[in-house]
Parts: sequence; structure tokens; C-alpha cells
Amino acid sequence: MIIEVYGRKDVNSWESSGIVDYQISLTIDTNYRTYDTFTMTLPLEESKDWFNLIQIESILLIKDRFFYVDSIQVDKKSDGKVEISGASLLGKATKRIIEKTYVLTGGYPEKAVWDFINMSMISPTTAARKISTLTLAAYERLTDVRIDNMQTSYENVSDKMTEIMTAYDFGVTEVATDLEGIKQQVKVYKGKDVSDSVEFTADYENIIDEGLINNNVDESNVAYVYGEDQGANRKFYLLDNGGVGVARSEIYVDARDLSQTYTDDGSDVEHTYTDAVYQNMLKTRGINALGDRTAILTLVGDINVNNPLFEYEKDYHVGDRVRITSKTFGVTKTAILTSMKETWDEQGYHLEPAWDQDSATVFTAIKRK
Repeated sequence: MIIEVYGRKDVNSWESSGIVDYQISLTIDTNYRTYDTFTMTLPLEESKDWFNLIQIESILLIKDRFFYVDSIQVDKKSDGKVEISGASLLGKATKRIIEKTYVLTGGYPEKAVWDFINMSMISPTTAARKISTLTLAAYERLTDVRIDNMQTSYENVSDKMTEIMTAYDFGVTEVATDLEGIKQQVKVYKGKDVSDSVEFTADYENIIDEGLINNNVDESNVAYVYGEDQGANRKFYLLDNGGVGVARSEIYVDARDLSQTYTDDGSDVEHTYTDAVYQNMLKTRGINALGDRTAILTLVGDINVNNPLFEYEKDYHVGDRVRITSKTFGVTKTAILTSMKETWDEQGYHLEPAWDQDSATVFTAIKRK
């Protein structure tokens, strides 16, 4: 794959400085609820001065997206390889915090995510926070859940975005819009439901070497949400989704950052939320906390790219809901494609999907074997 490299001229500008026309391997992880990442392995040859061409904070155009480089690593010179990795431009949200108290009243969760991106990187009040290479598509309503009150402050922008998108089932995507000026548009969106037409199953030979993950290691259904104050006076909300006996799984949610008093922007006038409004704020925090703590029942395996039945990025995309079926394991369900790992290497082109939410516990155990 031909990859264009843009070298950094100054703090906020880059210029084309060359191309990479050969890789030992290249992997792109396209994600639904966070930024995308890449890893590229290049040959370590005297004739290829990669260290002059590609540096930390260089920008690479890979497929239809810009990525920045944040790691260049050679384990051993004798291996003859250099590994370069980084993230899509939205990855810079990991370097931003919600600097002021943000309050969403009577709005939709996607508006909060849109606001976080806009206020921290697109149109911030502090000019130094602006990222000139990013633009933001117009706000669109995606969900049917109106939030009475959401308050957050001083949290990592990327982490908070992922928390909300996971809880309310929508995502974010990026696409390069100006190859010369290096502009990339971020869009908050919701995938389509194509489960009536797109199915992955060994019977169709579009899944290779299927496997099963079925666990409730991280599942929680009751949240004890504690807000401001201390001791017996500490504000509290119990979010109970019906867990009883051995099926009850509780978590503690520290929401002391939620304040019942606030001041208007541009003034020192202090206001106080009613107890009912503050309880709704605690409830919203509990919903977000439980959103990514669910039981896992999913299939794993590589997609057969030689099977013409369904084509990635034509018949289905990251964020879409498809059907996955296994007669071997007795499973059929609809699932959201939350991530797709594309790999180009000496063996060819590979697709590895991730459905719904990954179980970190299970995958860590697999890697240790």
C-alpha cells in the first residue's frame, strides 16, 4: 500500500515529505466508539532512511484517513525491522480534558459527545487547544433518550466520549477531506441495522475458524452512585436493574465531582439544583457506568475475504448491526460491529472483526496461553 508522509513544518502545519511504498505488514484498527489506530512494520535497511522521513508527530495518509505517529520502535537492530504506530487525529482527544463543568439539561447524549469534541479541539475558548487539522460535522440527533441532567468536569475527553457512546449505542468516525491542506472531518454517527441481510456464519463460509466467548466476568446490574458531601450527608442514588441473589452484581460509582451548585458562564451568580434534579444527575452517571459492564456472548474468528457474499465497507461497515450465527455453539444473535482489524502482510489481506463489547479478561487470558 502506498502511504503518503507529511512532515511537521511548525506547530500547526505539515507538508508532504515522501511516501512509503512497501511494508512488511500494516494493521489498521477501525473503531466505533473511539479513535482508530495503526501499526506498520518496515524493513530496517540502509537504503531506506525511515528515521529521517518518519518522525514522532509525522502525519500519514493511510487509505482515507490521516494518522499521527506516536511511537517508533526497533527492538533489536539484528531483527531488521522498525515498528511505527499511532492513532487517527481524533486520538488527540486523549490529550484533552473537560476543563470546565459541563452540564447537559434536557438534551441527547450525542450532543454531549459533539460538544466535548467541539469545545476541546475545534472551537475552544483557549486558542492553544485548537487542532487545526480537525473539523467537525454538524450535530445530528441519533438517539431517543433525552437526558434530564448530565454534569461532568475535568475528565479525559476521549474516555468520557467512549463511556457515553457505549452506554447509549452510537459512535464516531473520521475521513480525510483535504489532502493538501490536511483536514480531517470527525462525525458523530449511528450505524445501520443490516442484520436482515448480512449474516456471518460458518455455513456461508464467510467466517474462518469460529470461536466462542461467553462470560459474565465484568457484568454489573446494580450501581451505588455517591455524589458530593461526606459521611451521612453524602448524596446517594441506587440504580438497581433487578439483580437478585447470586445474579446481583454491584459496583460503586464515585460521582463526587457532580456538584449541586453551579455558576453561570461569565458571572459569579451561584445557583442550586433541586434534589430531584441532582438525583437524576447521579442516575445518569450510574447508567453510564453500567453501560460497558455487560455479559459477553459473542463469536470470534476471521472473515473470509475471498467469500463474495458480503463485502466490508460496501455491504456493512463498522458500527452496523449484523447477524452472527454458529450451529456448533448454538448461538444466533444480532451484534454491532464495534471494531475491524485490517491487516496486510506477506500472507495477504485479513479481516478480524470484534462484535459488541470485547471482554478484556478473556482476551488477556488467551494471549497468555
